[in-house]
Amino acid sequence: MRNLLVIILLTGAFSGTLRADFRYDSRTELSGGNFGARKPAVSTHFIKGNRMATFTKDHATIVDLEKETIVDIDLGKKTYRSTTFAQMKQTLSPAGTEATFQVSSKSTGRTKSIGLWTANELIVTMTAPMTHVLVESWMMAMPGYSEVEEFRRKLAQKLASAYASGMSDIGIAEPDLLPGFEELGKIVNQSDDMPVESTIRIGGPDSGDLGESNLATTSSEKGGLVAGALSRLGNLGRKKTAGDQDTAPPGMLIEITTELSNFSSGPMDDSKFNVPTGFKQIQH
Repeated sequence: MRNLLVIILLTGAFSGTLRADFRYDSRTELSGGNFGARKPAVSTHFIKGNRMATFTKDHATIVDLEKETIVDIDLGKKTYRSTTFAQMKQTLSPAGTEATFQVSSKSTGRTKSIGLWTANELIVTMTAPMTHVLVESWMMAMPGYSEVEEFRRKLAQKLASAYASGMSDIGIAEPDLLPGFEELGKIVNQSDDMPVESTIRIGGPDSGDLGESNLATTSSEKGGLVAGALSRLGNLGRKKTAGDQDTAPPGMLIEITTELSNFSSGPMDDSKFNVPTGFKQIQH
C-alpha cells in the first residue's frame, strides 16, 4: 500500500509538471536576400493555458485563443493594437491565390547530442514552380513542451497552420507562397517533440537540393518569386549600407536558423499576458 501511494503521488506530480505553464527562449538568425548584417533576434515565449506571450527587447505579442485576438505591444512607445483572428485570416487567405506546390517529409534516421538529450532529424520540403523550400529540424522530447504544441495545434485550427508554426511572415510578403507554407506548417505541427534547432532554406527555381551537402555545388545567382519577397522583407525597418554583405551559402536566397533554449515549467506571472497599465490603444 505504501509503494502504491508513492507511485500515485509521483505519477500525479509528473502529470502536473506536464500540464504546467511553460517558457523558453528562441534565437533566430537570417542570412541572404537583402538582410545584410543583422544581429540575431532573441525572444522569450510564455505559454499559460490558452494564452501565449512572446517578448523581444522592444515588443510583445499576446495571442489569446479564447478571445481570438492577437495583441501587438510597442514597449518603447507604450502603445498597442489588437487584431482579431477573423482579420488575420483575411491577410492569410488572399483572393486568387492558387496552391501549385508539392510538400513531403521524412525522418532521416540521423541523430545528434544536444546537451544531455538526443535529437532526431526531420526534413520537410516544398517545391513550387519558382521556389524550393527545405526545413531541417532536430527534434527531441522535452517534458512540458507538449503544452506548447497543444497550444499551436489549437491556434492552427482557429487561425492557420502557417501562423501557428511561425512561417507566415514570408507568405504574407509573397501571397503565392502562403498555401505551401500552410501545408508545411501542418506537417511541422504534427509532433509533440521540440524542434530544438531548425533551419529554413529557400532557393530559386534552379537551386536544386538545398541539403547541407549540396549547397556548395549550386549557383548563387538565382532569382524568381522569393527573391522579390525577401528583398521586401529585408528592407523593412532598415536601409542596407555599403558594408553589408550577404552571408547565405551559395545556392540559397535566404536561410533562417532558430535555436531554442532555457526551457522551464511552472506557474507564470499573469501580468505577462495582459497589456501593461497606461498603454494607449492605436488603430490599424
